[in-house]
Amino acid sequence: MFIAKLSKTEGFLALALAFAGALAFGSNASADYRDVERYKVTIVNATKGQPLAPGLVITHGRRFSLFKVGDAATDPLAKMAETGDPGDLQTAVSGSTATADIVPGTGGGAPLTLPSESAHVEITTRANYLTAVGMLAGTNDAFYAVQRVRLPRRGSVTVYAPAFDAGSEENNEANGDVPASPAGNASDTGTNVAPKEGFIHVHNGIHGVGDLAPATYDWHNPVVLITIERIGG
Repeated sequence: MFIAKLSKTEGFLALALAFAGALAFGSNASADYRDVERYKVTIVNATKGQPLAPGLVITHGRRFSLFKVGDAATDPLAKMAETGDPGDLQTAVSGSTATADIVPGTGGGAPLTLPSESAHVEITTRANYLTAVGMLAGTNDAFYAVQRVRLPRRGSVTVYAPAFDAGSEENNEANGDVPASPAGNASDTGTNVAPKEGFIHVHNGIHGVGDLAPATYDWHNPVVLITIERIGG
């Protein structure tokens, strides 16, 4: 067996490199995961007239990204933005290293969170970051979102979410393409074949192209207030 002999300088250098590597590994690990902790996530509808469909709260490591502005929406994200159903997106996300929980609607089992109402979900996670997303149901493909919010070690943190356009349908406000029509029973099946805008961008609001009145359904960002409160380990 051959044993290499290191000089004192070489020995110190090897130890320093090994220690630096251990620190780097520990830093990367702690940046993504930690001990199990429990949080209450509250979604407040801050708009005047836009109802919110059930949302999705995702906990994850620092490398996770649900979408990038300027890119085309994935099929699961587009489906959620068009129909308000986060089920496919939850399945797709849960297939990665992330975990996802649906934030239900409010009001006697109704699927929508109306203006000034709030909905919440409690999550248990080892991850350090949170992403939240959900449809503005009085549109044909708008959604609110915040990405990679650092989960608090103690207390709570509050962030505001703007509205994005999934770009998967050309914007219109026709009852047949809007899940939450004034009658409350229209459903977008996701089969709108109008030309697509093609990429995710900040939504430019409701302009009366169809059946919804801008005076009621339009907004200025932000549209949602999100509070993340640590409630235990």
